[in-house]
Amino acid sequence: MTQPMKFEVRNEAAEKLLKEIGGIIRSQCPPGYGFTFLLYSFGEGGDLFYISNAQREDMIRCMQEFIEKFREN
Repeated sequence: MTQPMKFEVRNEAAEKLLKEIGGIIRSQCPPGYGFTFLLYSFGEGGDLFYISNAQREDMIRCMQEFIEKFREN
C-alpha cells in the first residue's frame, strides 16, 4: 500500500500572516459560512499556503466545485 505524500513546508512569516488574516476573516464571516484563503508566491516552483475554517475534505471538495464552475464560465 502506498503511503500518502506529506508536505512539511514551514515558513514562519507565512504562517503568522495566515493566522492573522484567518482570524480577521473568521470574525467577519456570517454564521454557517466557511472560507479558504490561499497565499502563494509567483513563479515556477513557488510556495502555496492556505488557511480555512473547514475540514480538509470539505475544503478540497469546495475548491474542486469552484474550479469546475470557473472553467464553465
